[in-house]
Amino acid sequence: MKIRRFSSLAIIAACLMAKSCFAAETLSVFSLPRKPTNEFRLEVSLDSAHADWGRFKLLADGQALMTDGTAANNGPGILIGKTPITPKGAPIRIIEQTAGADWEYARLDLAAGYSGLVTRYQRHLLFVQPDLFVVYDDIEAKEPAAFALALNSCSSLEFDQGSRDFRFEDSKAGLVAHVLLPDRAVFQNWERLDATNAAASRVFRTASTNHLQEMRAIIAMRPHRVGQRKDTGFKLLQSNTAIGARIWRSGLPTLIAFRTVPDGEADLTGLKFNAPLAVDVFNPKPRSRSARTTATPP
Repeated sequence: MKIRRFSSLAIIAACLMAKSCFAAETLSVFSLPRKPTNEFRLEVSLDSAHADWGRFKLLADGQALMTDGTAANNGPGILIGKTPITPKGAPIRIIEQTAGADWEYARLDLAAGYSGLVTRYQRHLLFVQPDLFVVYDDIEAKEPAAFALALNSCSSLEFDQGSRDFRFEDSKAGLVAHVLLPDRAVFQNWERLDATNAAASRVFRTASTNHLQEMRAIIAMRPHRVGQRKDTGFKLLQSNTAIGARIWRSGLPTLIAFRTVPDGEADLTGLKFNAPLAVDVFNPKPRSRSARTTATPP
C-alpha cells in the first residue's frame, strides 16, 4: 500500500528573494480584520493560479511575520511518499463569515484543490481584538495517512522546547505563536528544516509517526511591536463535541471553541453553544461572552 503524507501547513519553504522572504505582489486574498484599520492582519490567498494558494500569512504593516511553509508552486502541501502534490488551485469557497463584538471569523473550504485525496479540508480563521489571530485546520483524509506541518518566518524563527512556543522578532515587529495538536503524542518533535541554509533555517517541521484518518491543528499567534512582547500562554482544550484553546494575554484568559460534531449542542469546559464557533473574552469590567449565531454572506 502506498504511504500518503498530508500537510495542512505545508512541508518546506524557499525564501530566496533579496529584499523580502515572501512575494510582495498583490493577490486575491481574504483577510481579517475585514476593515484594514489594524496594524496586524491575517491573509489567505484565494488566487487559484498562484503558489500561495490557500496559505495563511500573518502580516505587520504588509510584511509577513509567519506563514505556513510551502515548496515552490505547492500551496498547502500534500505528499505521497516524499513527492509533493501541487494542488489544482480550485477556487476556495468561503463557507461563512461573521463577527461578534470583539472578534471576526471565517471558514474556508480548500478540499477542491486536493481532488480525491481528502474528504474534508476546512481552514478556520479567527481574529480576536486587539492582537490574537488563530488558524484552525480540520482535515480528513480519504485513507489513513501521515500528516506533516511546517511553519516559517521572514527572519530568525526560534522554538522554545520548554514552553513549545515559536518566537520571532525583527527590527519592526515580532510574535509569539503556538501549535496545539490533539494527537501531539504521535507527532515528532519540532525540528529546524536545515540550520546550515539561511532560508531553510527559518522553517520548523513536524510529522506524525502513525497514519491518521484526520488531523485537527490550532495555530494561535499573537504579534507585537518590537520590544513590546507581552506574556502569553496557551492550553489545548477538547471534549466529545468541541476543540479549542484557552489563551492568556497578559494574564487575562480568552477561550475559543470550535464545534467538532455536525449538530446539537457543543460544550467545552462549560461553554455551551449551538453554533460552529464560540468565543469568550474575559475583561475585568465588563465580561464579554459571544458565540457565533448567524453568518454574514461572503
